[in-house]
Amino acid sequence: LGLMAVGAAAVLAILFSKTLVAPLNRLYKATREVASGNFSVNLAVNSSDEIGSLTRSFNAMSGKISELIQEQVRKAH
Repeated sequence: LGLMAVGAAAVLAILFSKTLVAPLNRLYKATREVASGNFSVNLAVNSSDEIGSLTRSFNAMSGKISELIQEQVRKAH
């Protein structure tokens, strides 16, 4: 019975960690996209916690960078 409880706890811990890490992994991949020059990255915000707030900030940042680059191009012409 004790081993079953430990096994169930381990499975739940793995599922919980994957749920927590998935949005952070999406943010990491999006930062790699921005680093490679793709500033049109826009992530869906799926939560209202700190990770959702970070995602909204990331979207605002990448949008602002894109606007600034377009403005520099217009000024150069």
